[in-house]
Amino acid sequence: MTTRKPTAKEYKAALELVLNEHARWAETRHHKKRKGRQLDLSGANLVEANLKEARLWRADLVGADLSNVDLAGAILIDALLEDANLAHANLEGANLKNANLAHADLSDSNLQDASLRSANLKEADLAHANLSTTFLCVANLQDALLEDANLAHANLEGANLEGANLAHANLSDSNLQDASLRSADLKEADLAHANLERVNLEGTNISDLGL
Repeated sequence: MTTRKPTAKEYKAALELVLNEHARWAETRHHKKRKGRQLDLSGANLVEANLKEARLWRADLVGADLSNVDLAGAILIDALLEDANLAHANLEGANLKNANLAHADLSDSNLQDASLRSANLKEADLAHANLSTTFLCVANLQDALLEDANLAHANLEGANLEGANLAHANLSDSNLQDASLRSADLKEADLAHANLERVNLEGTNISDLGL
């Protein structure tokens, strides 16, 4: 017996239902009797979904396919996004504080003005991503791929960029104070007017660096 696939309208309604249940769960987190249900969309296919300004605090999206999804202004504090596919996603202005994005694919994504304070982006793919004016203080970007990424005016104070690939990246006017770039690849990166106070550049490849 063949299972009927839900229509686009049915899919949208079902998604809205679980999002509303999660919002209720988040809003009553300090209550003795919580309402709603924590969102678990691990491994789900959400390609091109509209999640603009969605409240996804602590949502489980591990391994989910969120490519081309609109998450502009979404609240993803403490969200679980390990191994998620966020390629070409719009995360402009999203709040990803403390989110776990280890091994996630964020290539060609838009993270302009997003907050990623203390986020885990270890070994994440951020090639060609737009991270201009993004808040990345004390974020973990160890071994991340940031080739050709735009980090102009980004705040990377105290960030861990050890072993990261920043070849051809635009880091102009960025704040790298107290950041660690040990063993990172900065080949042909643009660091014009960047704040490099107390930055750790031990073993860093700085060939053809633009300062």
